[in-house]
Amino acid sequence: MDKINKTNSIKYNLTWDSLKINKDGKEIKEDINYDDVSETAVGSMLEGTLKGTLVSINPVAYPLFSSIGKGIDTYKNVKVGLTELYGLKNEKEIKEIAFKTAVLSGVKAGINGVFDSLLLTGLISFTISILGPTGIFLAPFIGSIYNFTKESLLSKYGE
Repeated sequence: MDKINKTNSIKYNLTWDSLKINKDGKEIKEDINYDDVSETAVGSMLEGTLKGTLVSINPVAYPLFSSIGKGIDTYKNVKVGLTELYGLKNEKEIKEIAFKTAVLSGVKAGINGVFDSLLLTGLISFTISILGPTGIFLAPFIGSIYNFTKESLLSKYGE
């Protein structure tokens, strides 16, 4: 399963958890996370507000946008990092590795997004069942509390 892939000059190993690059006998590891923890509590709550709002509008939208956004972000980061290491002479190989990593990262973010969406849909539905239709207006608040709690647990206990 952990097969070392060798293109013309770039040795790499892509697994579910990380991308490992072997350059000049040195291994460089880049973790592939399914959900990044925000650096601040405010950032976490703002992200949660967006999650709650998107899930209340369309529960399918959040996992889709999360997956696409994470994939694009990963592609750009891996491409920039590999270009700094190897230069432009290996551009085709760099794009191939970046694409494979982006697809994996997008899939992981999509799976995480489905779980987030299901949990938030349940919490929002529960709020609506208690407060009636006006409960939908609490979706951004529910999302922010949910995301803050989730990221607090992730930062304390890890993935």
